Order: sequence, then C-alpha cells, then structure tokens
Amino acid sequence: MRSARRSLARVVGLAAGLASQAALGHGAAPSALGLLNEIDGAPGIVRLSRGLARSAADGPRFICQSRWGGPDAALVAAGPTGRIFVLGKAGPFEISHSGAVSPFGPDSIHAGNARALVVDGTGPVVLLTEGVVTRLSAGEREDLYAWEGADSIALEDDTLLALRADAGVLTVRGPDGDVVVSSSYELTPTLETAAGQRFVRGASADGYVLHRIEGGGLVELTTSTEPLLGPVAFGGQVLIVADGALRSVENNGVAPAGAATARLSCLGATPLGLHACTLPDLAALSVGGGVGETLFALSEIRPPSLDGLEGQAVKDCQLDWLDIAVDAALPDDRVIPPEWVAPPAVADDAAATTDSCQVGPAGGRSSWLAPAGLLLCAWLGLRRRCWATRAG
Repeated sequence: MRSARRSLARVVGLAAGLASQAALGHGAAPSALGLLNEIDGAPGIVRLSRGLARSAADGPRFICQSRWGGPDAALVAAGPTGRIFVLGKAGPFEISHSGAVSPFGPDSIHAGNARALVVDGTGPVVLLTEGVVTRLSAGEREDLYAWEGADSIALEDDTLLALRADAGVLTVRGPDGDVVVSSSYELTPTLETAAGQRFVRGASADGYVLHRIEGGGLVELTTSTEPLLGPVAFGGQVLIVADGALRSVENNGVAPAGAATARLSCLGATPLGLHACTLPDLAALSVGGGVGETLFALSEIRPPSLDGLEGQAVKDCQLDWLDIAVDAALPDDRVIPPEWVAPPAVADDAAATTDSCQVGPAGGRSSWLAPAGLLLCAWLGLRRRCWATRAG
C-alpha cells in the first residue's frame, strides 16, 4: 500500500507538472519542526518540514507553503507577542492566529536573498545575503546597518546581535557595531541567546560544540555527536539537548536534566511549557520526566482551507496537501477530502452522464487539477469516466 501511495505521488507530480509547469517535488519527510506560538492556552501554529499547521477544533489544519510561493522549509520566526512571519519566494508574509496568510513588507525581500529572520516586539528583522540588516513594516523596509559577510543574527530581548565567521575568526557585534567578541573559530556557527546569555552553536564534520560568549571570548560548554538543540530558557534554567539527552547549562559546563530519550529534532518553550519534536510529532517535555503528552500529531493533520484562493493558486495549494498527505500515509478520505470531489456538472445538452466524476471545489463546473484529477479519480477506485476541464 505504501509503495502504491508513493507511486501515486510520483504520478501526481508528473501530472501537476503538465498542468502548472511546476513538477510536484518531494522534500524532507513530513514532520513537525517546532511550535511557534500558543493560542488560548493550546498549541497554535506548528512549523512543518513542508508548510505549517494551525490548531483547529476538528484537528490541526495544514497551511500550504504555496501561499508564500514556497520553498517547503522557508525562513519562519515568531516574536515575543506570538506574531509569526515567514519569508517565501514571493516575499515576506504574516501568519495570523487563524492561519490566514497576508503579504507584509516589500516583495523585493524574499527567500532568495535572505539569510536569517528574527522577530522582536516591533516586527520582523531580516539579514540579507549581501550583509544588510533591515527591519520590515507593512510594505516598507528600514535598513539598520550593513556588515558584509554576516552569517547569523539573534535577539537578546530587543537588542540585535550579528555574527560573522571569516578566515578562521568569529566576530559578534552589537547594534551599534561594537565588537562583543572576536575569537579564532573553525566551525560553522549559529548565534543564539537565552536568559540574558549569548551562545555560539558550532557544527563540523566531526560533531557539534556549544560555546558561551563571556568576557570577550568563548567558553566551551559541551560537545555532541548529534546536532545540538537549544539553548532554550525555561523555568529559570538554560536547557539544551546533547547526545539525545536533556541537559542544563551550569557554570562552565552542562549537567543532566533528564533521561536520554528517543531522538529529538527540536527543542523549544512557549507559555504552554517545554516541548520537543519527536519525529514526526511534537510533544511536551519535562525536566527530569522526559517526553510527555503529544501536542501535535502528524497523523491527525487535516486538509487546508482554500479560502481566498482562485485558479492556479487553488491547484498549487491542493498539490502541496497531496504531497504531504500521501507521504504521511493519511487515510484516503483525508488525502482527497469529500468537499474536493464535486458532483458532475450536467451540461444543458445532457452530454455528461451519471457515471462521470469531477474532482474540484464542490459546486464548481471546472477542474482543480487537470489532468491530475483523472489520475486521482482512478487511484480512489472510481473507475467510472472521470472528466475535467481547466478553468477558463
């Protein structure tokens, strides 16, 4: 059955390419990558390896990545008030608590020329590939400063820090250009902050290292053979995951903060508490108690809302859903929800017969996925004559 589903995904991808000149590509396996905010005391928007998901009364709803022009795993960040922004190929967008996607800022800033995204109490701040750090507001940008070769940015409360690693030297600067640290460094770094402390998480072919910036230099705290997760401030502690175990940063090292668990792929904290990605789901995590209740289950995700979409945008969103739903082996009635399978439109000349089927938005007279709709009808076992016409 799984091989049949994967075969379908490849066939649908080919058909979609014919219909929209864009082949349906498979990215990373579908999985939760983090919880971005909480809404009314419950998990809110969840970052996925492809697109996003939002909480809903009938189960989490998928949010299509085509709404911001892709890519599958775009730059996305949440601010201290829960506002969420994403940088897609079509520009910057804000994601509301209801899952609505709205343009925000000039579309000249997009996934193709942005290196990093953070969100402070005012809004999104972007590090461009050219080294310019710019603040976005509705339809506008304000360049804060330029630092050629900058690799990473991070926020310490509302203080913006930037990092550059060049020729074996790592430099971190503050918002006024003042040098926070300058040190020899041979790893690929990412700048992080937590609980008023500044960290550099480094990666190399040999493993991973966490340093704390202190006294104008770097203090090594720990190493890991697996990717380091965190640091995250929670409950008066700074927590990380190293070698599969939760640990707390203490003095100039780390200490165990819980038993080793199944491999985790993210670590975060919201007002709901500490959480971790458990491949492919997202679960609560407690200090000393390990993985707890599931906060988001990929198997429960439901099709996206198509509200506000028209024409090709509808097809693109449905293709995004098919891509993740088939790979996640969801039930057939969720892969192709009933509301997407409309009854046949009967022409005045009665040319359509009762054994025809039409795949499209309910009540519509035109296809949403010609010619892929034909393939989907066949896959669902509807062996009657399926027809579809492209919206004119």
